[in-house]
Amino acid sequence: MIETPRLFLRLPTHSDFQPIVEMFEEGPVSRHIGKLSRAEIWTRLLRDVGHWQLMQFGLFSIVERNTGDYVGKVGHAIFERQLGRADTNIEMSGTLRSEFHGRGYAREAAQAAQAWFESEHKQRTACLIALENFPSLRLADRLGFREIDRVSREKGDAVVLVRDPLQSED
Repeated sequence: MIETPRLFLRLPTHSDFQPIVEMFEEGPVSRHIGKLSRAEIWTRLLRDVGHWQLMQFGLFSIVERNTGDYVGKVGHAIFERQLGRADTNIEMSGTLRSEFHGRGYAREAAQAAQAWFESEHKQRTACLIALENFPSLRLADRLGFREIDRVSREKGDAVVLVRDPLQSED
């Protein structure tokens, strides 16, 4: 488990399923991801758990320290999708419930997850972010990711960004 001043980052569990379903039903969350069925959300949870078993990294569940509420998920994964000119297939990813947007939780959790990943794995990472997802693009910039390509997808165009291990952050 990783602790930050306001959050816990822990491995995903079965009890995260319902809060994840609720998160992906929220308009501000699904706008850039698309509408997901319960089955697709269940598959994502299984993928998140499986990454830890197979790769020794994955997405953490984010929990608010003061309340114990599920905030979202953040971490690294191999999604096997088109990343343009990126020379890595390891992506940093994060999704937060909309009630936690605008509180600085995304940056706090992402910085902690990135620091953990780089201390354990020291590999280049990428992000794939929808072109119109300005908050995520700003966060990626603050974390030291730099645009290297743009790709077209069914869901719309996206920016491919990369970050080298142990880059300094703002």
